[in-house]
Amino acid sequence: MKSALFPFRVLLVLLFLLVLPINAAADQGILSPLATDRYVSTTGTDSGGCTNPSNPCRTINYAFDQTDSGDTIHIAAGEYVENVSLFHAVNLEGAGTTTTILNGDAFSNVVYVFSDTIPTTISHLTIRNGASEYGAGVGNISQLILDDVIIEDNAVTSQGGGIYNDGDLTMLNSIVRNNTSSNVAGGMINHNTAVIENSTFTGNTVTSSYYGGAIHNNADATMELTNVTISGNQADNGAGLNNTGTADLVNVTIANNTGDGIGNFTAGSVVNSILSGNTDGNCGVVMTSYSLGYNLDSGASCGFTGSGDMQDTPAMLQPLRYVNSSIPTHSPLVDSPVVDSGDPAHCPYTDARGVTRPIDGDGTGGAICDRGAHEYDPATDKPRTFIPLVGREL
Repeated sequence: MKSALFPFRVLLVLLFLLVLPINAAADQGILSPLATDRYVSTTGTDSGGCTNPSNPCRTINYAFDQTDSGDTIHIAAGEYVENVSLFHAVNLEGAGTTTTILNGDAFSNVVYVFSDTIPTTISHLTIRNGASEYGAGVGNISQLILDDVIIEDNAVTSQGGGIYNDGDLTMLNSIVRNNTSSNVAGGMINHNTAVIENSTFTGNTVTSSYYGGAIHNNADATMELTNVTISGNQADNGAGLNNTGTADLVNVTIANNTGDGIGNFTAGSVVNSILSGNTDGNCGVVMTSYSLGYNLDSGASCGFTGSGDMQDTPAMLQPLRYVNSSIPTHSPLVDSPVVDSGDPAHCPYTDARGVTRPIDGDGTGGAICDRGAHEYDPATDKPRTFIPLVGREL
């Protein structure tokens, strides 16, 4: 005779089978189908659940208090003077880097990301004017994706003017500029894992005698840089990059920094990359054992002697500028030795601007990947010239 509890047990099994896929999806970092869209505008009012785009809330902090993990906060154009602490994963989505501004008012970190089992995503906005001891623009101790973000004009007294990462960071299509540290790492410090693609670090400064003008990758940390431009940064050591962990560089351009381009380099690899015009030498350490080949050193300090490496060779780069992209890069001149001379085996599918690689830049021998973050395109990359009498750009 069947137990009277049998139907109840069957119900429990069915409920378990229904819940299992949701739990599995959560474990894999997949957003729940119940995630909610919430809306913020400078003309809104902080009341209710912020779920009506026609009746948005006023502040990001209030909207966050209404969220569950995985929700999206849509932030309309405007300037939001707030310091935002994210204690669970959400998506902060702005209306564009020129229109949606998060301003820390020189009070604290503009955004700080705390632990969760799924990533936080921040996209299409600018983060500026933070002030703190660590990570004045962005502090992260969790999983964070930055996509199409500008981090600028932030200042720290210790580490990571723009970004302090002690979690898992992915940064795409972004700019870190004009941030300062009075100790270490004007632009960014990495203590754990960072993957950076199609991005530019420029104008970041260490104001003391320490290191890491643009980036410091700390001991035991790992970093992957692909199609990254590091230009116009300043520090006494490692004005471009200081690496005491493990860093792998693919098609990276490190140029025109005040100080050495690469300071320390403890472990990792460099391929298809350019080091040019850094004032204290392109490398503060011999890079021979780290080269996978096809790098260019405009001087002889890096010791690049691998297959396809070039030393004492002018890179012939144009100034940092925007060429059909929101990401500034150093376009090579048509007769630059970096054009059509990279290693196809390590060629990314696009350059930092999203332009498909490779392109036949020199008109001979077919399409071959360029070195550096910018793939030369004869149709768009001619130098700028001016007619002095009329001041008209050609």
